[in-house]
Amino acid sequence: MTELIEQYLRLGIVHFMAFPETVSDESLLLPTLEKVAHDPHFRCVELKLIEDEKLLEPVKKLLTTAMLDLSIAAQPAILGAGIDPGSRNQEMRKRTLEVLKKHVDQAIALGAESVAMLSGPDPGGSTRADALQRTADLIAEICLYSKEHEGPAIVLEIFDREVDKKALVGPAETALHLCELVFVRSAQNFGVLVDLSHLPLLGESSAEALEPVKDYIRAAHLGNAVTRKGHPLYGDQHPGFGTPEGANKVNQVRDFIHVLKNIGFLNRKSPPMVSYEIKPQPGEQSETLIAATHRVLRRAWAKA
Repeated sequence: MTELIEQYLRLGIVHFMAFPETVSDESLLLPTLEKVAHDPHFRCVELKLIEDEKLLEPVKKLLTTAMLDLSIAAQPAILGAGIDPGSRNQEMRKRTLEVLKKHVDQAIALGAESVAMLSGPDPGGSTRADALQRTADLIAEICLYSKEHEGPAIVLEIFDREVDKKALVGPAETALHLCELVFVRSAQNFGVLVDLSHLPLLGESSAEALEPVKDYIRAAHLGNAVTRKGHPLYGDQHPGFGTPEGANKVNQVRDFIHVLKNIGFLNRKSPPMVSYEIKPQPGEQSETLIAATHRVLRRAWAKA
């Protein structure tokens, strides 16, 4: 495409993935967030829940000064705690809801536009339908909580079902079914987050993954995956695009953004958040990986 990419999307980055050292050491949050702020390509950033409340004000000030839009990611908290919005256990669902409310509260405090989450593990077989209904119930509840507090949209990231996270949602048809169930419950402030890195793990092409849920997509991630069993980066590890065994290269990024534009997600009227989700491996620097991803995206956009 010859048009400027900035006309169609707001480029972001999943901060805690690009700078994984911040997960265990929150004192590194501000210095690494400054690096994102210094990169003029980025208009958005995705942060995990900030545990140290003393950091909230300086983070908010930095985001404002840098003119960065924000999304709060609840995926690390959900995965780390092993909680499940579709669990049969009422106490587990209650705990999940409280975790999500905490994220919504912080999103409101920081002025974030969305809170991202994921479904629980796939229970398999005949129990899937009930788990999906319970998941929809909980999502509708957190959507209502956010709406009542004038908070952000709630987005559910679609993960793999059989390789790594083994999540209920899941294939595109399951994601579509969930969206329909949530909207029937009058939760209009909901949508899905589609991630290029998960498509090879799901065995879906860009068209197969995106077109069924085109009316519900709220955000997107650009990332990579290794699908060869036995490889140290096999699964949902988000290696850089320069990884030789990676399933996604320039052409896969091109196909992904081409479909996103064709279905109207990438648009000039209201450019959506599209974030890099890349993780440096031992011996790799975050800044090098980010620069490489900029190059991949520019080449893909030129070919789309």
